[in-house]
Amino acid sequence: MENVYFKPWVGSQYGTGKDRILLLGESHYADRKPSPSFTIDLTQEYIDGELRHRYWTQIMQVVSGKRHWDIDKHSFWHEVAFYNFIQDVVGDSAGKPPTSQLIENSVVPFFEVLSELKPTHLLVLSKRLWGYLPSDGKQGSDLVIENDKRETRIYNIPGGEVKATWLPHPSYFSAPKWHPWVVAFLKQ
Repeated sequence: MENVYFKPWVGSQYGTGKDRILLLGESHYADRKPSPSFTIDLTQEYIDGELRHRYWTQIMQVVSGKRHWDIDKHSFWHEVAFYNFIQDVVGDSAGKPPTSQLIENSVVPFFEVLSELKPTHLLVLSKRLWGYLPSDGKQGSDLVIENDKRETRIYNIPGGEVKATWLPHPSYFSAPKWHPWVVAFLKQ
């Protein structure tokens, strides 16, 4: 992954089960450019209880369908991979969208991560980010729950394919509301 600056978190049990889930965040915000291990370091700090953040908690809840106090953080994060699409700091505070140049510069690293980690499922953690992703993947089957639809995309990678869909940004959603979408996606 020579073009990847912010290295992905890859749990020690990632890839040992049937599903290999890659959680895709948008970007990092900081007042300076952190080290390449920033994503890994923050995730480990969250697991160790040194960092508390709604973002990581909501991700665990929406994927597992459990309340945060019923989730073993160590087990959860060691079964998934987590990567931020944008490979540079976007700004010093959250909410600022990345520039078109930052987005363009992040496409090659994105495909390197997919090729290296070979996820079966890519869960994109914001609608805005879904719009930035390369559209060269083919359209997958829509997810349907009651009368609501969610689109999916399939990316071809060496040795297989990656199914992708999106959820709203974890800082702003209710995990119980969106968990059924994760279940439907993983069953697809």
